[in-house]
Amino acid sequence: MKASKSSIHARLYKFTYEYCLPESLCPYFWKLVIAVILFIPNFIIQLPFIVASFFIKRDDDSQFDVGEHRLFGFAGWVLIFVAYIYIVSLFHLVKATLGCYSYDHRIANAGLFLVLLTIAVCLCIVLYYRRKNKPKKERKEPKPSIVAEFIKAKYNRYCPHIEWMD
Repeated sequence: MKASKSSIHARLYKFTYEYCLPESLCPYFWKLVIAVILFIPNFIIQLPFIVASFFIKRDDDSQFDVGEHRLFGFAGWVLIFVAYIYIVSLFHLVKATLGCYSYDHRIANAGLFLVLLTIAVCLCIVLYYRRKNKPKKERKEPKPSIVAEFIKAKYNRYCPHIEWMD
């Protein structure tokens, strides 16, 4: 069986487990099933690292392993939580110090709307520039899917070798 290293299932495997891909279809398929199930929790843990990697470009070609992605992602969530607690406590300290501890819903809703609008505009700008600078790929012939190959292999009672192409 031939498979591309840049296919969606190979990227999901690399995102969840490791950068070196296995040579046999049977364990690869079952690990891929588990990776699909664990994708959302894994993505949430790694989200701060993923966002930081959009803005930080490294010169060397070395890559962190997946455990380091999760570690840096967890550390990012801890830093975000600490910054949130600091900002909230500072805000309430300033309001209590000035003696103006009244709550106006209109101002709070307008502030929330402006924050959400700013986040949406920033995300649109980042996505626009990433899409604009992405090279266009030529359309290729569809290849047999990994699920079809696995079913065929199970039916014929063999486990095929995977040849990874760049």
